[in-house]
Amino acid sequence: MNKKILLIGVLSVLLIAGCNIPDTLDDPFFSPNPDDSPFEGPLTITIDSPTDDARIYYTLDGSEPEEDDDLLYEEPIVIDKSTLVKAIAYKDDVLLSSQIISGKFIIE
Repeated sequence: MNKKILLIGVLSVLLIAGCNIPDTLDDPFFSPNPDDSPFEGPLTITIDSPTDDARIYYTLDGSEPEEDDDLLYEEPIVIDKSTLVKAIAYKDDVLLSSQIISGKFIIE
């Protein structure tokens, strides 16, 4: 069964039952801030979410991250060349994901 159809069905039941489901997830964030570029390499980047237990997925090639297709963030990322990092957060009990964030980390 398609996960999205199953999720919609479960959410419909919860809404009918009067459960309070948050609409969206807070956006994840990078550390260091990519706006502080340029950096000396190699650079260690962390991605965090203000939402407890959020799963963060990311890409290093500039493509849009998706829950099933991309890298699950589990430990800091180390880059040694300029890289466009994009990330998104998901959580099971939240209706919608966060916004996709992106950061261009420039390495000198």
